[in-house]
Amino acid sequence: MDGDITARRLDKEEMMRKIIAFTIWLFFFVNSAIAAVELGIQPVPDAAPIIYPPENEPRSISWNENLDIYVQMGKPDMPIHEDIRRCILADDGTVVYYLDGYNREGVSPSTAGFCVDEAEKKLIAFRTFIGPASDYVGHYAHNIDTNAYSLITAKDSDDILSLQDDIFTTYDAFEICTGVFNGDDGQVMVEIPAFYYRYQYYDGWHSYSISRNPLPGYNLHPAFRKNGTDVGARYIGAYEGVLYDTSRNTYINGLYLPSDTDHKVSFNDTTETITSDTLTHPFTNLEAGIDTIVISGTINNNLTCGITSVTDTTITVDCDLEDEANVACVIQTQRDWSNDILSSVAGKAPITYGTRANFRTVAANRGTGWRQMDFDLMSAVQLLYLIEYGSFNSQSSIGAGLTDWDSSWLSWNNNNPIEKTGLSNGNPTKNVTNGDGVKGSYVSYRWIENPWGHLYKWVDGISVYNCVPYVCNNDVYFTDEIAPNYTPLGVILPSPEGYQKTLLPIKRGFLPNSLRGHKDTNIGDYYAINRSGWRVVMSGGSAHSGAMAGAFYLNIEIWPEFAGRNITGRLCY
Repeated sequence: MDGDITARRLDKEEMMRKIIAFTIWLFFFVNSAIAAVELGIQPVPDAAPIIYPPENEPRSISWNENLDIYVQMGKPDMPIHEDIRRCILADDGTVVYYLDGYNREGVSPSTAGFCVDEAEKKLIAFRTFIGPASDYVGHYAHNIDTNAYSLITAKDSDDILSLQDDIFTTYDAFEICTGVFNGDDGQVMVEIPAFYYRYQYYDGWHSYSISRNPLPGYNLHPAFRKNGTDVGARYIGAYEGVLYDTSRNTYINGLYLPSDTDHKVSFNDTTETITSDTLTHPFTNLEAGIDTIVISGTINNNLTCGITSVTDTTITVDCDLEDEANVACVIQTQRDWSNDILSSVAGKAPITYGTRANFRTVAANRGTGWRQMDFDLMSAVQLLYLIEYGSFNSQSSIGAGLTDWDSSWLSWNNNNPIEKTGLSNGNPTKNVTNGDGVKGSYVSYRWIENPWGHLYKWVDGISVYNCVPYVCNNDVYFTDEIAPNYTPLGVILPSPEGYQKTLLPIKRGFLPNSLRGHKDTNIGDYYAINRSGWRVVMSGGSAHSGAMAGAFYLNIEIWPEFAGRNITGRLCY
């Protein structure tokens, strides 16, 4: 009985809370013409509502930062969300084709059959793969019986394909998907159509509205004013950034093992092997015949070597090694930050340990219009997410993703990439959180893999000086310090760190106004800043960020010269 009374009282309190919230929200909109603090946007006219057809109807969400309540208007998703899709983008910025899961849109698999024999990471079907290697390599093999997929890495013969994963046993039915995800056809990107938006603020209420069309009082979102020109769409990498090695004409896997007295390696001149003495999976993501490593800090083995075989803890190389035991040294995959190219392809470990400026250079190396993820495009994705899910707490709305490796990551591979790109293929929005030390975790939002978690992502087009942010959406002027073409946002960011509680009342992006919130209330994501000098921006959080990570996580502690093995970039156009 007491429980029933308590439940009814709580229901009544919740109802009253919602009535109060709606009353405040309604008061705000009815009186917005004379009371709202408009930030360069025309107020809503105090007149009869306009009736829009469903495809043009604006969607809105209002959040009261004092009460931490939300009010949504219109359907949470709309044609803008539904039209976000993956595609293959050529280097000149044209769409080669759109993707429907693992296949080209409108092109179903034509090669199918049964696996006739079993071998590790192989698909065997006699006289089935008679086409050129390009018909298979970079495609996905689909085990129809188990609904498992694996990237095809090589054509061994007309009978055998090599796979990235071991997914087939004898008599399993298969098909070869028609999309190409390894970069041969172009970069795997996510197309975000241009949209218009309106922002209003009054007495703790932040109101955001979006529309596919230029309605009265709406402006084109700044993400789509690129390099001074209005564009119909922007493109963001489906995956965290992979590096293309121009010296060897191949996509490589990211690895940077620092000189660490707690994590040493041993060299064997008889077997030509390098073995980790403590880490359990430092070499798991490397590929024989693909990756080249550069070794420094040893007495006798400062070399650049190709890899001939790989296990989790040992690599065999094509160099003449000399015996050295328990050595603290640097081992990294070969990269050239001046000439290599940032990419978005499946099946590779993202590249890390580069400064934001390094990633800016390799992104621009892909050609005119290419860049790494910028502040305005990130803000557009955040706004689309917020309108759709009606909450700033993305970990509660969608999931934690790969954010809970706090105790395992260091001993696994010393905070290097855990997963290869492509886990989200086939899943536009999904969460998999397997737990600390277990492979296979990821999160995706509208086809964007790991917008939070796994690795921090650099954000360009924003620089902060003494807690004052400056923004730009012209990549010609991107810099780590101020430039004439950067716009000051006219605000001062809070310091030093904490969960975000309230937001600055600005229409360009989402930046905190006050901290000391909680992971389950208000924004729900963490924020940190260093208040002195020039600072650059990272987003999303990483595999060890836990509840701090999320779609609105921001780190502005880092100086421009910093590079980390848990920080990557994301290719954009």
